[in-house]
Amino acid sequence: GGPGPGHRGRGGRGDVPLGDWFAKPIRLVSESMGELAKGRFDHRINEHRKDEFGELFAAYDAMAQALEQRYGGPRPRPSTLPTQGPAAMTPLPARPPEA
Repeated sequence: GGPGPGHRGRGGRGDVPLGDWFAKPIRLVSESMGELAKGRFDHRINEHRKDEFGELFAAYDAMAQALEQRYGGPRPRPSTLPTQGPAAMTPLPARPPEA
């Protein structure tokens, strides 16, 4: 017979446990979002895949690049800002034009 339940062949790499195939890229995006939340707009995933996760990684990298262009490089997040709940989702103010 073929591979047992919970395995999925991916791109010639043989059988990869479905949990790992799914959990690792989700963890990568989650950790990368944490870097953005810290003001690290220069953080990129830079991993290329030919599946839906590859599309997600590319979308994240494009979003991070747009944030970096709009707000600049790494910015420390003031400790007075909430880190959880609806208030944490408040957008950053636009930077004034440079003289």
